[in-house]
Amino acid sequence: GDLSTCMVIVIVLIATYADYMRQMLYIDWRGWLTDRYLRRWMANHLHYIMQVDGDLSKIDNPDQRIQEDLDKFVSLTISLSYNFAWNVGTLCVFLPLLWILSPKKAFGMFYLPGWLVYVALAFSIVGTLVTHLVGSQLMRINFARQRME
Repeated sequence: GDLSTCMVIVIVLIATYADYMRQMLYIDWRGWLTDRYLRRWMANHLHYIMQVDGDLSKIDNPDQRIQEDLDKFVSLTISLSYNFAWNVGTLCVFLPLLWILSPKKAFGMFYLPGWLVYVALAFSIVGTLVTHLVGSQLMRINFARQRME
């Protein structure tokens, strides 16, 4: 009743605040990086030199590319860091539970305490390998698409 309602409210508040903090980090970090990179690009009149030398045709809209690349970098770095921390926390909570709750005999045939942990580890390794194989193909496709844009 009341306890579960309070727990739901607290969880929603914590999740909302965590999302707010991630978004504020994104805004501040992206603003700082954009300012830094644009200042470096404008230093020594590089933008003018590129236009006069004709090298600007090799790089279309460099200021827009800087902005887009920094947007991707910041959002992916924050997402990867948050997901890594979340998954490490989940592992720390559920790994001991899985070890304790695993039957002593694997498939009821031979003695292997915590065997479900080994099954989960094997499943994770296979999933990671499959993701790597598929992802490496997607990286090449994404790189080619970015070059065309």
